[in-house]
Formats: sequence, structure tokens, C-alpha cells
Amino acid sequence: MAVRALIHLPGVELRSDRGEALFSAGLTSGWERDAEVFRVRSYGQMAELIGLPSEVSVAPGVLRVAALGYEPPAEFTQFCLNFLSLEDGVVGAFDVAATEEELAEIVRLAPKLDTRALTFCKGEVDRHALVWESRGQVIVSTVPAILGKELSMVMPEGDGDKLLRRYIEDSVDLLSELEFNRRRAEEGRPKINLFWPWGPGQRPTLPNLPLVRGEPGWVISESLAMQGLARLVGYRHSVRQSLTFRRMRTEIERGIPTWVVPQTPSDPDEFAWWLRRLRDEVLQPLRELEGAVRITLTGFDGEGLALRYDSENAPPGQLPFRAEILEESRASVTDLADLRP
Repeated sequence: MAVRALIHLPGVELRSDRGEALFSAGLTSGWERDAEVFRVRSYGQMAELIGLPSEVSVAPGVLRVAALGYEPPAEFTQFCLNFLSLEDGVVGAFDVAATEEELAEIVRLAPKLDTRALTFCKGEVDRHALVWESRGQVIVSTVPAILGKELSMVMPEGDGDKLLRRYIEDSVDLLSELEFNRRRAEEGRPKINLFWPWGPGQRPTLPNLPLVRGEPGWVISESLAMQGLARLVGYRHSVRQSLTFRRMRTEIERGIPTWVVPQTPSDPDEFAWWLRRLRDEVLQPLRELEGAVRITLTGFDGEGLALRYDSENAPPGQLPFRAEILEESRASVTDLADLRP
């Protein structure tokens, strides 16, 4: 049984401290003699990560709705819906110390705001979804873009903006005077009293990749958006919570073509430690398996490198896995969307 995995390390600027950590971790120790090194080009679309063309763009709201298991008609506008705080008219971040009881009460009350056109879709913690039973073009800022700003200055604009503005304002009225929010105010903690819809879009027509490619696919990540993308194209996604290196390796060893998009630490030192564990607990054990093994490792931020080890088709290594190869004319260039496990 062949083992095939494509491991993406996105967001790694190769000419940065994190890039240096990538090259210094010895990930490919003993591989470079038997591996192909080439450049990778990305156009910044998540769909590229599982081999869809860079022209394919899927709105965050569509990914969120799919990840949560809802299947509204494709023409309906789908939003991410996040819980936030509003104090003195200024938007604040969600309090990660919110209790399960507080969140459960908010989720229980949320359907009270549903209308004939808007439907709340239950998710997890502060990340949920909203479906608008209409097709429209509306401009809504992302969560980071509104933090610290006055709510009145960042309200939605475009088709259906009055409906959405009313929904947002009604969420403040519904939640602000709840008992637990009154306690929070007395204790100097931020209230959880604002629903913010963002990332709207309609579901595009996407291929069923198992049918198109003639084989199943498995996606490993901790990302709700990646889970939604996998579901939309017919791939299965691993359990996102508590992803360990051992489980990552075990799931790759099943022999199903596997895409791995892990969440990596932002701190260079922590990233270096994480990479060493990836090397010792995943990459080296996979390379030592009997039978056919093909592992492709990519690290990039817009432009990057890939190293492919294939136990049954090992070309003589000619180029080192180093950032300097980005300037090497001998290195072939492959679009990220064209890579497969």
C-alpha cells in the first residue's frame, strides 16, 4: 500500500527567521540525495492547497457553513458569524475566557433573531454562521478590521445592509442585559454582546474530486475553513481538535492520498522546536516505512520551495533545500495547484 502525503507549511517567509528555522531543522536530513527540489508558486487562494485552480475563490462564509455541516441552496448568501464585545459603542475582541455556560446561553437565544430571510447556524465557541436567503453583494469588514472601532462606522453596506444592520443591533439588545453580561460589567470584564457577520458569498460550483481524480482524499488540519473546503470537494477531513504528531503520522499511514496543512507557531524558536518534532515523529518514521512512500514538503509565503521524496522514483538530488534556490535558474517552477500527494 502506497503512502502519499503533501505537507504544506504556509505563511513561512523563506528569507525570515522562520524560514531559517525551516532550513536549519534538518527536516530533510538524509533526503536531499534522493529528493527533487523545485520552486512553488502560489496565488494566495486556499483552494490551491488541495489542487484546485488558482481562479477558484470560495468565500469564508461558504467555507464556514460547509464546515459546520449545513447545506443551504447555492444561491443563498452565506456568512461567518463571530461573537464579539461592544462597550460604549466600540467593538472589542471575543473574551477567550468565556465559560461553556455563557456560550450555551448565547447559542440558545441566537435563533430568536432569525427572520424569514436570516438563519443562525450553530457552530463552535465564538465561530458560527449566518445564511441569508437571497443573492446579494454586501460589503462587510472582517473581524480584525473592526476591532477598536466604533460600530456605527463599520456597519455593512450594499444589498441587504438594512437587514444586516438591524440583525447586528438586535444582537446587542438581546445580549447586553443578560445576567452573565451584567456580572461581567460589574467585574470589569468585556461583555459578549455582539454578533458580527462577515465573509459573505454564494457557493460556487466545485468538482467532486474523488470522482474526478478516481481516488479518495484525506485532509489533516486544525482549520475550520479547510474542513469546509474538504467537505465541498468530497474529501474527508480529520478531527481538528487535539491534533498530535502521532495522529498525523497514523492518518498518513492509512494509504489514502493526504493533504496536511498544520497550524504552526509564529515564534521562530517555538517553530524550530515544532519542526524538530515534525522531523522526528512524522517525516523520518514515514521515510523508514516498507513499501512505496512519497512525501512532498512545501514551505512558502507567495513563493517557496518544495522537496519531494519518492522511494520508488528517486532522482539524484542536484539542488539543496535552501532559500537561495528561489534565485536558481535551474530550479523548475510548479504552481501549488498542480501539486498532488
